[in-house]
Amino acid sequence: MKNKEQFNPQYHQTPDQLHFIDTVSDVEHSNKTDEQEERYYKTTPETNACKQVFEDLSDRGYKLFHLTTTYLENYEWTSRPKDINLYFRNFYNKSFAPYILQEPVTEENKYDVPVCYSFIDEHPIRSHSKGYPVLHHHSVIAVKPEFALRTHCLIGTNTVKSMSKKFMSTYMTSAIPSVVTYAAKMFRKYPEFELFGYR
Repeated sequence: MKNKEQFNPQYHQTPDQLHFIDTVSDVEHSNKTDEQEERYYKTTPETNACKQVFEDLSDRGYKLFHLTTTYLENYEWTSRPKDINLYFRNFYNKSFAPYILQEPVTEENKYDVPVCYSFIDEHPIRSHSKGYPVLHHHSVIAVKPEFALRTHCLIGTNTVKSMSKKFMSTYMTSAIPSVVTYAAKMFRKYPEFELFGYR
């Protein structure tokens, strides 16, 4: 069955790197100059394919959300792409998905796990340690209609922060498929991303 296949685009590898929003919202990009807009929103065949995935899910009744997660840093050490991907993976598999399903993920309910593409982004401000980019995630999440209300209740600032000790801040909002273009705006630099869920 097609809807029993795990999302597995040919371009998916394993996570690497992408951008970060300070503490709450992504509205900052609305003030970019035209030149900056062009740099931020260049698309690729891969990101267009990701967008199409969420368009198809939306057409099937799935509800879409955009989750931004930032991570704690210190003066001695800056998280690497593989570090924050591990943080997010643990958060999603051990806390977020079970919360939405209201039970642990099992063989019986794994096809109900919300679909999620999680891209890494980097904050314009460098870390205090060695000048490396400070990394965060932009995740596009699609949930089945029966789980939409429970997920909708998480819209806002720091609503899922307590689900991971690694988070500095979180921000969730409802979304439309085109949010993938923003979430993956640095895909050319960091082409790998985390992938969760089945269709």
